[in-house]
Amino acid sequence: VAIVALEQVAPFPYIDLYNNIRHFKNANLFWVQEEHKNQGPWSYVEPRIESLLHKIGHKNNRVQYIGRKSSSTSATGYHDVHDKELAKFLKQAFE
Repeated sequence: VAIVALEQVAPFPYIDLYNNIRHFKNANLFWVQEEHKNQGPWSYVEPRIESLLHKIGHKNNRVQYIGRKSSSTSATGYHDVHDKELAKFLKQAFE
């Protein structure tokens, strides 16, 4: 498992990301975020990452999303539910 953290996504760090993933051309790539799918940067980064994958000839031209489902609220309102959701998608990320 290799983890690359993007601290800033705009402007998109194409060169930094390229330098981190070029050695893993056969790896499965995942975008993992704690925010709900429709509230974090996923919709912004997905096409940019996939464009980069295509340009470098990565075996997968798709990056997969791991995180909370889309929601109209920013939190579940229940700490236990929040913790269970977090544990579930972190488990997915490391499988």
